[in-house]
Amino acid sequence: MAGVCTTQLELVTPENYEAALALSVRPDQDDLVAPVAKSLAEAYVFPEPPGRC
Repeated sequence: MAGVCTTQLELVTPENYEAALALSVRPDQDDLVAPVAKSLAEAYVFPEPPGRC
């Protein structure tokens, strides 16, 4: 199928963090998501979502 994309979640590790930092969105999507570095920093500082045990 043309135009079909798949998404795969991966754990960010010391071996692949640079690849994670290299991820980007289209320019018209920049205002819709936070930069990868900010998201990784938040995941480090707040490893569990609020309300989870």
